Amino acid sequence: MPHATRGITPVTHSRNTRLLASLLLNVCLGYAWAAGATDFKLTTSDALHLLERVVPGASALEATESNLKGRAGFRVAGKIGSDRYEAEIDAEVPRVISVLKNGVRHYEWPGVFAVGHRGTVRFAPENTISAFKKAIELGAHVVEMDVRGTKDGHFVIMHDATVFRTTGAKGVVSELTLNEIKQLDAGSSFGPEFAREHVPTLEEVLDAIAGKALPDIDLKAGDIPKLVDLLRERGLLEQSRWLAATRAFCRRLLTSAAERRSSVLRCLRSRTRWSLCRKASTRLWST
Repeated sequence: MPHATRGITPVTHSRNTRLLASLLLNVCLGYAWAAGATDFKLTTSDALHLLERVVPGASALEATESNLKGRAGFRVAGKIGSDRYEAEIDAEVPRVISVLKNGVRHYEWPGVFAVGHRGTVRFAPENTISAFKKAIELGAHVVEMDVRGTKDGHFVIMHDATVFRTTGAKGVVSELTLNEIKQLDAGSSFGPEFAREHVPTLEEVLDAIAGKALPDIDLKAGDIPKLVDLLRERGLLEQSRWLAATRAFCRRLLTSAAERRSSVLRCLRSRTRWSLCRKASTRLWST
């Protein structure tokens, strides 16, 4: 596992870099709201950064504070090249509501997606194939999974650093080989009907949910560039959601994705998520 880099590797002012920054800011603003944060105000610059997600070059447009059906927000209008854009942005639950391009609907907020946390923890053993299949059966659009690297460089789905809680065995995931982990019983402690359930690899989970749900990756530990490449090869990189738990991990994830011209949709979950995410977004934007 490579060492964390100091700071974010400078990147050029490409369209992908601006998109990456806006995507990060978009979700971080949402996280701050979801956590009940009240100590920030969506600025005009923030609103235009959010709009960059669906309208590259939106920073050239003009945004004005406006009342959107009783909610605080922004109306954005202007031209990019020969195309005229009009957009509405919610400032209370930060999101792009709608965009018109030359008078025609270009984008509309898709609504709320259901996410299956660790697949499901109530109806099947967490982070197992059965859990992910059950989550999809219950209507999940996205399934969250905890990913860890093994001693021999594979990715397995396991929340804890050790295997004890879910399998009853001893050992640290990063110190065990894939073959050793595959010998463990990940289902019996939940119920006898799951006695044949094993700890799945990331590839096995992606195969099981293919075409039915998208992955929400909580990378606990492992080779970030390798994971980015794995998802890219499957055509899932731009559709995946990410979660990184520390500032250093976030930086490495951002750097790896930026180098691969890819978007990172979600980052950080600490109490300071708002300030850290905003700094990361600003850093990406300004380098």
